[in-house]
Amino acid sequence: PPQCYCLYSASLIYWINYPVKTDDIFIHVKTAKAKLSKTVNSHGKLSMRSQPLPEFRYTFHIKKKGDYKQAYEYFLKSANSGNSQAAHNLAIMYHNGDGVKKDTTESIKWLQIASDAKNPYAMTQLGNNYMNGLGVPKDYKKAIALFTEAALLDNPQAAYNLGYMYTIGMGVPINNEIGASWYEKAALLGDENAQI
Repeated sequence: PPQCYCLYSASLIYWINYPVKTDDIFIHVKTAKAKLSKTVNSHGKLSMRSQPLPEFRYTFHIKKKGDYKQAYEYFLKSANSGNSQAAHNLAIMYHNGDGVKKDTTESIKWLQIASDAKNPYAMTQLGNNYMNGLGVPKDYKKAIALFTEAALLDNPQAAYNLGYMYTIGMGVPINNEIGASWYEKAALLGDENAQI
Protein backbone atom coordinates (compact mmCIF):
# COMPACT_ATOMS: atom_id res chain seq x y z
CA PRO A 1 0.00 0.00 0.00
CA PRO A 2 1.14 3.59 -0.62
CA GLN A 3 1.34 4.25 3.14
CA CYS A 4 4.12 1.68 3.56
CA TYR A 5 6.24 3.44 0.93
CA CYS A 6 5.71 6.80 2.64
CA LEU A 7 6.72 5.30 5.97
CA TYR A 8 9.70 3.76 4.22
CA SER A 9 10.78 7.13 2.84
CA ALA A 10 10.43 8.80 6.24
CA SER A 11 12.45 6.01 7.87
CA LEU A 12 15.31 6.61 5.43
CA ILE A 13 15.38 10.25 6.52
CA TYR A 14 15.77 9.20 10.15
CA TRP A 15 18.25 6.40 9.42
CA ILE A 16 20.79 8.58 7.66
CA ASN A 17 20.09 11.74 9.64
CA TYR A 18 18.85 13.70 6.62
CA PRO A 19 18.95 17.39 7.65
CA VAL A 20 15.26 18.28 7.95
CA LYS A 21 13.06 19.47 10.78
CA THR A 22 10.46 17.00 12.06
CA ASP A 23 7.64 19.02 10.46
CA ASP A 24 9.49 18.92 7.12
CA ILE A 25 9.51 15.11 7.14
CA PHE A 26 5.79 15.09 6.59
CA ILE A 27 6.25 17.42 3.61
CA HIS A 28 8.76 14.93 2.15
CA VAL A 29 6.36 12.06 2.87
CA LYS A 30 3.53 13.98 1.20
CA THR A 31 5.77 14.59 -1.83
CA ALA A 32 6.70 10.91 -1.89
CA LYS A 33 3.04 9.90 -1.77
CA ALA A 34 2.21 12.22 -4.67
CA LYS A 35 5.09 10.87 -6.75
CA LEU A 36 4.23 7.32 -5.75
CA SER A 37 0.76 7.65 -7.25
CA LYS A 38 2.49 8.19 -10.61
CA THR A 39 4.38 4.89 -10.27
CA VAL A 40 1.25 2.74 -10.15
CA ASN A 41 1.30 0.38 -13.11
CA SER A 42 -1.41 0.08 -15.76
CA HIS A 43 -3.26 -2.53 -13.67
CA GLY A 44 -3.62 -0.08 -10.80
CA LYS A 45 -1.21 -2.01 -8.55
CA LEU A 46 2.20 -1.24 -7.16
CA SER A 47 4.97 -3.51 -8.29
CA MET A 48 6.44 -5.57 -5.43
CA ARG A 49 9.85 -4.79 -6.99
CA SER A 50 9.32 -1.07 -6.45
CA GLN A 51 12.42 0.59 -5.10
CA PRO A 52 12.57 3.75 -3.02
CA LEU A 53 11.67 6.87 -4.96
CA PRO A 54 14.70 8.56 -6.55
CA GLU A 55 14.93 11.38 -4.02
CA PHE A 56 15.13 8.81 -1.23
CA ARG A 57 17.82 6.60 -2.77
CA TYR A 58 20.78 6.94 -0.47
CA THR A 59 23.96 5.03 0.08
CA PHE A 60 23.45 3.00 3.23
CA HIS A 61 27.12 2.86 4.12
CA ILE A 62 27.06 6.37 5.49
CA LYS A 63 29.07 6.53 8.70
CA LYS A 64 27.04 9.40 10.07
CA LYS A 65 24.73 8.23 12.87
CA GLY A 66 21.06 8.99 12.29
CA ASP A 67 17.99 8.54 14.44
CA TYR A 68 18.06 4.75 14.29
CA LYS A 69 15.21 4.29 16.76
CA GLN A 70 12.79 6.31 14.63
CA ALA A 71 14.10 4.71 11.42
CA TYR A 72 13.62 1.25 12.95
CA GLU A 73 10.03 2.02 13.95
CA TYR A 74 9.14 3.27 10.47
CA PHE A 75 10.97 0.42 8.70
CA LEU A 76 9.12 -2.06 10.93
CA LYS A 77 5.71 -0.52 10.15
CA SER A 78 6.54 -0.35 6.46
CA ALA A 79 7.87 -3.92 6.36
CA ASN A 80 4.78 -5.19 8.17
CA SER A 81 2.71 -3.43 5.49
CA GLY A 82 4.49 -5.37 2.74
CA ASN A 83 7.48 -3.22 1.74
CA SER A 84 10.25 -5.71 0.96
CA GLN A 85 12.99 -3.05 0.87
CA ALA A 86 12.05 -1.98 4.41
CA ALA A 87 12.34 -5.63 5.48
CA HIS A 88 15.75 -5.80 3.81
CA ASN A 89 16.83 -2.64 5.64
CA LEU A 90 15.74 -4.16 8.96
CA ALA A 91 17.99 -7.11 8.15
CA ILE A 92 20.87 -4.68 7.57
CA MET A 93 20.15 -2.88 10.86
CA TYR A 94 20.20 -6.16 12.79
CA HIS A 95 23.33 -7.32 10.96
CA ASN A 96 25.21 -4.08 11.73
CA GLY A 97 23.66 -3.34 15.12
CA ASP A 98 22.35 0.02 13.88
CA GLY A 99 20.07 1.18 16.70
CA VAL A 100 19.25 -2.40 17.68
CA LYS A 101 21.22 -5.16 19.34
CA LYS A 102 23.26 -7.00 16.72
CA ASP A 103 21.29 -10.18 16.06
CA THR A 104 22.15 -12.55 13.22
CA THR A 105 19.00 -14.65 13.70
CA GLU A 106 16.76 -11.59 13.44
CA SER A 107 18.75 -10.35 10.43
CA ILE A 108 18.25 -13.69 8.65
CA LYS A 109 14.53 -13.62 9.52
CA TRP A 110 14.08 -10.23 7.80
CA LEU A 111 16.23 -11.30 4.85
CA GLN A 112 13.96 -14.31 4.40
CA ILE A 113 10.83 -12.14 4.57
CA ALA A 114 12.24 -9.75 1.96
CA SER A 115 13.42 -12.66 -0.20
CA ASP A 116 9.98 -14.28 -0.06
CA ALA A 117 8.61 -10.97 -1.38
CA LYS A 118 11.04 -11.29 -4.33
CA ASN A 119 13.39 -8.48 -3.30
CA PRO A 120 16.48 -9.18 -5.45
CA TYR A 121 18.86 -7.43 -3.03
CA ALA A 122 17.66 -9.51 -0.10
CA MET A 123 17.78 -12.70 -2.19
CA THR A 124 21.38 -11.91 -3.13
CA GLN A 125 22.38 -11.25 0.46
CA LEU A 126 20.64 -14.38 1.71
CA GLY A 127 22.35 -16.32 -1.09
CA ASN A 128 25.70 -14.95 0.11
CA ASN A 129 24.85 -16.11 3.62
CA TYR A 130 24.11 -19.64 2.35
CA MET A 131 27.19 -19.66 0.11
CA ASN A 132 29.47 -18.72 3.02
CA GLY A 133 27.59 -20.26 5.97
CA LEU A 134 26.96 -16.89 7.64
CA GLY A 135 24.18 -17.27 10.21
CA VAL A 136 22.80 -20.27 8.32
CA PRO A 137 24.24 -23.67 7.45
CA LYS A 138 26.33 -23.57 4.27
CA ASP A 139 24.05 -24.68 1.42
CA TYR A 140 25.22 -24.13 -2.15
CA LYS A 141 21.93 -25.34 -3.67
CA LYS A 142 19.96 -22.71 -1.77
CA ALA A 143 22.56 -20.09 -2.67
CA ILE A 144 22.32 -20.97 -6.37
CA ALA A 145 18.51 -20.92 -6.30
CA LEU A 146 18.47 -17.49 -4.63
CA PHE A 147 21.17 -16.07 -6.91
CA THR A 148 19.38 -17.39 -10.00
CA GLU A 149 16.08 -15.82 -9.03
CA ALA A 150 17.75 -12.51 -8.13
CA ALA A 151 19.82 -12.50 -11.33
CA LEU A 152 16.67 -13.06 -13.39
CA LEU A 153 15.36 -9.92 -11.64
CA ASP A 154 18.48 -8.13 -12.94
CA ASN A 155 20.61 -8.07 -9.81
CA PRO A 156 24.20 -7.76 -11.08
CA GLN A 157 25.86 -9.17 -7.93
CA ALA A 158 23.70 -12.30 -8.09
CA ALA A 159 24.62 -12.82 -11.76
CA TYR A 160 28.31 -12.34 -10.92
CA ASN A 161 28.09 -14.84 -8.04
CA LEU A 162 26.52 -17.42 -10.37
CA GLY A 163 29.34 -16.87 -12.86
CA TYR A 164 31.85 -17.48 -10.09
CA MET A 165 30.09 -20.60 -8.78
CA TYR A 166 29.82 -22.19 -12.25
CA THR A 167 33.40 -21.27 -13.15
CA ILE A 168 34.96 -22.89 -10.08
CA GLY A 169 32.36 -25.63 -9.58
CA MET A 170 30.97 -24.46 -6.26
CA GLY A 171 27.86 -26.57 -5.65
CA VAL A 172 27.55 -27.31 -9.37
CA PRO A 173 29.75 -29.07 -11.92
CA ILE A 174 32.25 -26.71 -13.54
CA ASN A 175 30.65 -25.20 -16.63
CA ASN A 176 32.62 -22.34 -18.14
CA GLU A 177 29.98 -21.67 -20.78
CA ILE A 178 27.23 -21.12 -18.21
CA GLY A 179 29.65 -19.23 -15.97
CA ALA A 180 30.60 -16.91 -18.84
CA SER A 181 26.94 -16.24 -19.65
CA TRP A 182 26.28 -15.16 -16.06
CA TYR A 183 29.42 -13.00 -16.04
CA GLU A 184 28.24 -11.41 -19.28
CA LYS A 185 24.83 -10.65 -17.78
CA ALA A 186 26.49 -9.18 -14.69
CA ALA A 187 28.70 -6.98 -16.89
CA LEU A 188 25.71 -5.78 -18.90
CA LEU A 189 23.98 -4.91 -15.62
CA GLY A 190 26.97 -2.80 -14.59
CA ASP A 191 28.97 -5.07 -12.30
CA GLU A 192 32.52 -3.73 -12.53
CA ASN A 193 34.15 -7.02 -11.52
CA ALA A 194 32.48 -8.75 -14.45
CA GLN A 195 33.61 -6.05 -16.90
CA ILE A 196 37.33 -6.91 -16.74
